[in-house]
Amino acid sequence: MTGGRNSYFLPENRFDTIIFSERTMPPPEVLFAAKDYGKVYFVAPPSIVENFLKAHTRQFALEKNFALLELEVSPGFKRELRRRTPQGQLDEKKSAVIQVIMKLPEVMKKFNAVPWQMKNACLDEYIAEIARAEKILAEIFPELHSNTIKLNLNMFKEFLMDIRLYNDPQLKMRAIDDFNRHVNILVQDLNHL
Repeated sequence: MTGGRNSYFLPENRFDTIIFSERTMPPPEVLFAAKDYGKVYFVAPPSIVENFLKAHTRQFALEKNFALLELEVSPGFKRELRRRTPQGQLDEKKSAVIQVIMKLPEVMKKFNAVPWQMKNACLDEYIAEIARAEKILAEIFPELHSNTIKLNLNMFKEFLMDIRLYNDPQLKMRAIDDFNRHVNILVQDLNHL
C-alpha cells in the first residue's frame, strides 16, 4: 500500500492479513480494514507505537531504530482505536449531549416524587447538567449536521428555567406547555445529529 497519510479508502473488516509497506504506523483506516483477529504487519520505529497498541503488538528487531511489528486487531482493540479517532471522539461528545436530554423522563419522575421543598433543587441539578451539555455542543457544533441544535437545546434549558422560576401557577403551566412542545422539537433535532 502506498499513498499519503489520509488517502486510504478501504472497506472495514475485510482482510485477514495486511502488509503495510510504509515505514511508519499505519493509519486507523488501514487497521480497521483487518478482520477481527486479523494481522497487520509494518516496519516502524518501536518508539512511535502508542502504549495502548503495545499489548496487541509483537516486535521483531530489524535495523538500528526499526522493528517489524505484528499487530493483532481484536474487536476490543478496534473499539479503543475508534474511540481515539476524531470521529470516535465526536461521537462520544454527541452521545454525552444526547444522554443528558434522554435523562428527562428520569428527572421528571424524581421531580414528581420529591416534596415541594426539593423540586427546585431537582430542577437546578438538571439545568446544570444541560448547561454542561451546551458547552460540549458548542465545542462540536461546527462538525454537526444541524444548524438548529444549539438554539433548541438553549430553548429547552430556558423553558426548564421558566418552570423553575415562576411561582404564579398560570405562568408555570404556560411554561410547562411550552417546555412539553419543545421537547419533541429537540428530540427530532437530536435524531439528526
